[in-house]
Amino acid sequence: MPTYNFKNNETGEVTEHFMKLSEMEQFKKDNPHMIQVLGASGLVRGTGDIKTDSGFKEVLHKVAEAHPTSALASKLGGRSEVAVKTEKVTKKLWKTAEGAITKDNNW
Repeated sequence: MPTYNFKNNETGEVTEHFMKLSEMEQFKKDNPHMIQVLGASGLVRGTGDIKTDSGFKEVLHKVAEAHPTSALASKLGGRSEVAVKTEKVTKKLWKTAEGAITKDNNW
């Protein structure tokens, strides 16, 4: 149930009341000497770091490797985009050469 703060105009005292919205409307009618005031809300300010187990960390690293330019890759220190592109080009060249490289590394 929500918490509502009311100030008593006669005493100046601020009190908290736990009630439903419909009950709060009736409370205002029954107590005209009290006015509703805004109180501190229950906002979450921060949750800290998420703790993950080793299995989930491995999955995150695989995702980071598959997407080297993502924020996750930057956070986890994954491979750079240049390294990924270099590897792709190297694999492509090896496939197209199909053993046509000589001993002195000429194509």
